[in-house]
Amino acid sequence: MPVTLPDGSRDADLTIEPSKFHQQFAADVPRNTTDLMPVTQRPITNAALADDASEPGWKNIPSWAVVATQDRNIPAQVQIFMAQRAHAHITRVRASHAVSVSHPADVAGVIEAAARTVR
Repeated sequence: MPVTLPDGSRDADLTIEPSKFHQQFAADVPRNTTDLMPVTQRPITNAALADDASEPGWKNIPSWAVVATQDRNIPAQVQIFMAQRAHAHITRVRASHAVSVSHPADVAGVIEAAARTVR
């Protein structure tokens, strides 16, 4: 869907096609949950995926990463590369991209472990 960006330029909002959502984004989440997820998904623009970031926080701030090893959107190898580059504490979970939905206790455990180290 076309969208106007804050600078006035035009771009497209990108979403996952509802009929493909379960298999692509959340294959390990029950269907009764994934039936609702595509109609409530927040679009992302091409620009957001291609934009350069400013100085990355991971260069100065400790990092943690949950790698969803069955992710069909961001391959696990790419997630691991980015996490290792950030010197992150890595937790691998056999999960889809929707790891926070399918394995909330694992994700919460990583957040709690990270919070215990920061003051």
